[in-house]
Amino acid sequence: MWRDTLHSLGISFITVFVVTYLLTGFDIYSALVIILTIFMIVTNVGGLMYHWDISLNAVSLVNLVMVSCI
Repeated sequence: MWRDTLHSLGISFITVFVVTYLLTGFDIYSALVIILTIFMIVTNVGGLMYHWDISLNAVSLVNLVMVSCI
């Protein structure tokens, strides 16, 4: 499950980075700041999942990916 999670999150982070980079007029700094912010949000959701004893399954994987595609 971890392999699928990291693969899905990696694809979503790359996609968000490319779209943000293009829409901000090729501004790499803004794209990196947005990716860092989304990474912190995903880390926060992962911490809450651990705190609330939510196991990593298909439903929680979809929730993590949807959080990263804000």
